[in-house]
Amino acid sequence: MENEERNKRSFLDRVSWFLTGRRKAVFILVLVITAIFLYGAFKIKGEVILQDMLPYDHTYLKLQARFAEVFGSGGSTVAIGIVANKGDIFNQKTLEKVKKMTEEVEMLDEVYRLLTVSIASQMTKVIQTRARGEIGIESLMFPDVPKNDAEMALLKKNIFTAIVRKNRK
Repeated sequence: MENEERNKRSFLDRVSWFLTGRRKAVFILVLVITAIFLYGAFKIKGEVILQDMLPYDHTYLKLQARFAEVFGSGGSTVAIGIVANKGDIFNQKTLEKVKKMTEEVEMLDEVYRLLTVSIASQMTKVIQTRARGEIGIESLMFPDVPKNDAEMALLKKNIFTAIVRKNRK
């Protein structure tokens, strides 16, 4: 009679009886599966890649590609230019502004300090060859701006020499 009752039970009833009879094992199995999915959930990273969202011939992407050619990066670069009212930037007042702006930009949380490029940045270096194969590496304009005409001329020479070498590649 007991076998007849078992056969009359629906599939759902049989599964329910099976799971309730082994509830500790089922509970542990559910915890393990939850832990696996939770681990995977923390590995998910949300990224917005503009190139994948817009058509390849879109005007913005063409502009971004041109920007990358000039500055070496995509849409995550910010370029700040300073123009002197008279003459060039190689004067005490303008270079002090450049230094102050560089310090303020480098202190922003959103900025990768190691990737910041400025003539006033500590990371911007001048590399010079010296006698007997020595190589000298110094900051371009750190920690202070040039104080006299000789230092200003050296800074100007170092900047334009670096630009000329870069453009020859």
